[in-house]
Amino acid sequence: MELGLNDTEVIMDWDWERTHVSPFHNWYKLTSGNNSTDSDDVPKFLIEGIGILIVAVLGTVGNLLSAWILSRRKMKSSINCILLGLALTDTLLILNGTFTLAIPRICLFYKINLFKYRFSTLIPTIYAIGLTSTENIIMFYIKVELQN
Repeated sequence: MELGLNDTEVIMDWDWERTHVSPFHNWYKLTSGNNSTDSDDVPKFLIEGIGILIVAVLGTVGNLLSAWILSRRKMKSSINCILLGLALTDTLLILNGTFTLAIPRICLFYKINLFKYRFSTLIPTIYAIGLTSTENIIMFYIKVELQN
């Protein structure tokens, strides 16, 4: 099916800002006018917001230290190159979890509207990086097992 001139004009006139609603819009209800903090928001904030953020910081530091050690000249072997790739890919997956879970939960608790800062336009890219990282981690584990 080919697009005619009128179809192209319709696509060019598409108002993305007015019609786009992120999946996080309904989950986190960041734009609702409710300013009260529910009693079940505090445990979710502590676990999903602060807990994930602490694990993400510690995991990122650990993976970067592993990458630094594995990238040394004395550590050049095929298994260490695979482990280096695994550490860097795991860091991307940790950052994915931080951006999709921890930051929206913290912003919800403090009533910060993420949609005002175009956060919702980053979500498809963040998900794509997360899915690619997950697939790469699986492939690195398979490579490690095949080497042994």
